[in-house]
Amino acid sequence: MAITLKDISKLSGVATSTVSYVLAGKGNEMKISAATQEKVRRIAQLHHYRANQLAKSLRRRTTRTIGVVMNDLSSSWANEIMMGVNDILLPAGYQPLLGITMFGREREEKLINSFLELQVEGLLVQPVAASGDFYRRLPGVTETPVIFIGDAIDGVEVKSFMLDPEWTGREQIELLYRHGHRRIACVTVDYESMQSRGRREGALKRMAELNLEIPPEYLCVTRTMSPEADREIARRLLALPEPPTAVAAFCDMIAFQILGAFREAGRPDVAVIGCGDLPESGSELISLSTIGEPRKEIGRQAATYLLESVSGKAPRDLRPALLRGEVRERKSTN
Repeated sequence: MAITLKDISKLSGVATSTVSYVLAGKGNEMKISAATQEKVRRIAQLHHYRANQLAKSLRRRTTRTIGVVMNDLSSSWANEIMMGVNDILLPAGYQPLLGITMFGREREEKLINSFLELQVEGLLVQPVAASGDFYRRLPGVTETPVIFIGDAIDGVEVKSFMLDPEWTGREQIELLYRHGHRRIACVTVDYESMQSRGRREGALKRMAELNLEIPPEYLCVTRTMSPEADREIARRLLALPEPPTAVAAFCDMIAFQILGAFREAGRPDVAVIGCGDLPESGSELISLSTIGEPRKEIGRQAATYLLESVSGKAPRDLRPALLRGEVRERKSTN
C-alpha cells in the first residue's frame, strides 16, 4: 500500500502540513529547520513516497497535461517537433499526451474529443487539412487553447507555427535556376493547406520572375502517403516530349521516390530538391538537396505560446508564425 503524507507525518513526528511543505520544496520558505527537512525527505525516500498528482489536480482544478496530435511518427519530423515541445512543457511541469491520426479526419476528431474529456489544459495539433469544419466548430464547444504546428487550414482562426511556405518554394526554384535549370516541374500534394498552397505559389512566383515557362504538364499533384503515385509522376515526366531537367518536390518523402524512379530509369541527371531535410536526405546513397526545417524551434515556440495561452498571457495575434530554415545543397542538384 502506498505511503501517504499522514504516514510520513507519524513516522517523522511533525505535522502533516510540515511534511507537505518540505516535499513541495517550500521548507526554507516556511522556515522549517534543515534537520526536520532532511528527516522528512529521508523517510519519504525510504518508503518510496510518490505524490498523488490526481489528487493535486482535483484540488487545483488543473491536470498539468497537454494533448499533442500528430499525423504520424514514421519520420523524424514529429520526433524533432516533440523534442522542442518537451524542452518547454516538461520543465514547466506539464506532461504531453500523444495521439496519432494517420492523416484521418475522423480519427483526429475522436482524439481531440478524448483529450478534451481528459481535461487537458491545451492542444498542440498537426492538423489534417480536411478537418476545417471541425476546427471552426470547436470554439463553441471548448475554451481549451488550440495551437497548430507544421501547417494551417484556411478559414480556421487558430495560431500556427510552421516553416515559411512561400519562402520555401522560392528557395527551391532559386537553387535549381542557379544550377542552370530552366525546365522545372513542381510536385505538390492532393490537399489544400497553407503549406501546400504556399510552397506552390512561392515556386510559381519565382519562376514567373525568372521568365521561366510553366507548362501545365509540369505542375503535378500526387496522392498523400503514396510512393507509387510519386514514382508514376516521375515516369510520366520522363515520357514527355520535352521532359523537365529538374523537379521541386513538396517534401523529402516525395522527393525520395521521384529521385529513385529517375535513377532506375537511367536518368540521374534530372535534378531533384525536396523539403524537410530528413536524416536519410543527407546519406551518401540519397544525398538529396532540400530545405532544412527548424523543427525543434517550431516545437519550442508553439509550446511556449500555448502555455502563455493557458495562463491567459498570450497576445491576441492569430497571424501564423513563419520560420525559415536553411538550404541544404547536395548531389541531387549537382
